[in-house]
Amino acid sequence: MKQWSKEEKQKLSQLIQNYTDTRIDWINISSQLATRTPLQCKLQYRHVLHPRKYPDQTNHIWTDEESRQLMMLIKIYGHKWKYIQTNHFQHLTTEQLRMKHNQINNKRHQYKQIVQKSERGFPLTQSEAEFMQIALREINMMKQKLNNINGDCPVIIQLDPLEIKYYNQFSQQKQLEIEREELKVIELLKQFKENIEK
Repeated sequence: MKQWSKEEKQKLSQLIQNYTDTRIDWINISSQLATRTPLQCKLQYRHVLHPRKYPDQTNHIWTDEESRQLMMLIKIYGHKWKYIQTNHFQHLTTEQLRMKHNQINNKRHQYKQIVQKSERGFPLTQSEAEFMQIALREINMMKQKLNNINGDCPVIIQLDPLEIKYYNQFSQQKQLEIEREELKVIELLKQFKENIEK
């Protein structure tokens, strides 16, 4: 999704001013804006233009366990946000779940881009190397947490039998993925260090 332009933000703010006494009609606003969906307009308004009006939407601090549970549930149920929210994250909104999912995917996308760039023979920049060092720390923390779980389902998570079976498979697959990614990141950082020393 492309970033909002200054003109789009101004037009959105102007359109919303027509709804001071009534519920905001995001479909109508979206059609007048013509470049964004109703959901994009709503999220832009709530999280960028007026975050103070909706503090509960942004103040939740996600634990690693919650993030892992969310990604696992998305693999099982897809993007059925309402179902996941109702059955597993009653204290959060569907928007918060969607935003966390997007945030995780953006990090993964950035990571994949850096890996692909390096596989094509381009050296890492300083900021990319710093990102990969952070990724390596996160990989090590994930390895440690997965080792602590030892294949058992944590008590915090309340899962049905299908989800427990999937969680155990997910943990084993994650362990292998993490070990492969760790080797990849270590190799990239080694190449970066060698390029600097040349």
